[in-house]
Amino acid sequence: MAELLMRLPQGGGEAVDGPAIDLYVSTPPEQLNLVAQLLRDQGWERVRLFAVENRGRDLAPFLLQLLPSALRGGHEFFVKVHTKRSTHLVDGERWADHLTRSLLSTAAVRDCVEQLQRNPKLGLLAPAGTPKEVVL
Repeated sequence: MAELLMRLPQGGGEAVDGPAIDLYVSTPPEQLNLVAQLLRDQGWERVRLFAVENRGRDLAPFLLQLLPSALRGGHEFFVKVHTKRSTHLVDGERWADHLTRSLLSTAAVRDCVEQLQRNPKLGLLAPAGTPKEVVL
């Protein structure tokens, strides 16, 4: 978990021009304190942590806990990142680095916000090379 959190931008999103970034994180209950400390050490102040059992993929916690909380918080845009290791991927580390750069870098966040603001009907952006085509 620590190495995955280290991929996040340092300083709690301060590098991104515009409103402060809130971070919503789900983690197994036994890792809650560790995750909280790691994020504080990185400078993240606006964090909502959710203790969820580690069962399968993260869709249920996202739809039932994180997304409703983000919407109640007034967020119009958000980035969803699944950080659980995909052991079936041969080049998982490189893929994780690509996802981080594509979704969480200052330039990527700025570009995504601009695209979503210009195209109100656009509901989902994914990085290049995403293995499955998604059509909504």
